[in-house]
Amino acid sequence: MNDELTIDRTKEFPKSAIAALKKELLERRQNKFDECSLVISLAGFDGFRAYGDEKEAKKKVEEILQ
Repeated sequence: MNDELTIDRTKEFPKSAIAALKKELLERRQNKFDECSLVISLAGFDGFRAYGDEKEAKKKVEEILQ
């Protein structure tokens, strides 16, 4: 499963926060999915997209992120 998480660039984060967030999310997802990747980028809005898997798997990922 390939996922993309976008964070509003106007929000202020410490420089290490995005790396720590990526590490934590990957650890949580790897417990439930064999193969996964995550891209975190700064954009004009907050958002999440899951690619390449069935709807049930996408729902599980969204539950993990909440």
